[in-house]
Amino acid sequence: MSRNAKRRGLPQKPEQGGNDAPPAPEFSFIAPTEMVSLPSEGKLYPNEHHLHNVLQLEIKFMTAKEEDLLLNENYIKNGIVIDKLLRSLLVDKNINPDDLLVADRNALIIAARISAYGNEYNTKITCPGCNTSSTQSFDLLEHEVHFDESLDDVEKTENCTFLLTVPLSNFQVEIRPLTGIDEKYFAALFRKTSKKKGRFITEQLKRIILSVDAETNPNYIQAFVNNIPARDSLYVRSALKRISPTIKVEQEFACPNCNFEEVMEVPFNTEFFWPDR
Repeated sequence: MSRNAKRRGLPQKPEQGGNDAPPAPEFSFIAPTEMVSLPSEGKLYPNEHHLHNVLQLEIKFMTAKEEDLLLNENYIKNGIVIDKLLRSLLVDKNINPDDLLVADRNALIIAARISAYGNEYNTKITCPGCNTSSTQSFDLLEHEVHFDESLDDVEKTENCTFLLTVPLSNFQVEIRPLTGIDEKYFAALFRKTSKKKGRFITEQLKRIILSVDAETNPNYIQAFVNNIPARDSLYVRSALKRISPTIKVEQEFACPNCNFEEVMEVPFNTEFFWPDR
């Protein structure tokens, strides 16, 4: 061992055969966590659900491990990358992201993005008026939460489903809000269909309708969906929007090329975390 090593305080190699080597240091890195408020306030989960009346969920701050998840091409291709991310971030591993209402999932996604890269989100937007691409900046802290429980024409049941009577055919229809598993289903449907809107309305109705005049037989519900008047279909879909809590990041967009103006909403997809990828 050189005298320079001793002088500089460098670790010295133990003598051959000696038993005085210091123990290897033990490292313990714990990612910080935060509590995220749920837009639903836990009020739309049934009594037996793990999240019934739960106001907040605890998530870890994103780490390099989660960045690897977001870059996994297989996860991206199969449309499960956000699901994998949420499973990794949730502190309570008994919670299945598929069971979370869409707005509650989005609240966790926004919080994760802010903790990882800050509240400023810059992304390219294609103008609907002239197809010119430009960069738009969103402040993720300026998100809006909406949850209206006072609906005169909709009755909430003990199971956190909703009853409404369609105006034209006068059937009583029972519906439920959309969850993470529904989002994955529709994403897979979009990938399989040549036209993005193909079969979307009927598929959405079949997933959210639980009964028609108290009849729960899937074949009966499918027959109802296939023959429902357009006015009644619109009424059911409008009711779905009203019973569902929402969290949105919106901002006024003004095209620098053609002066087209419109309120734009941030989509919560993989690019939300990697806008420049």
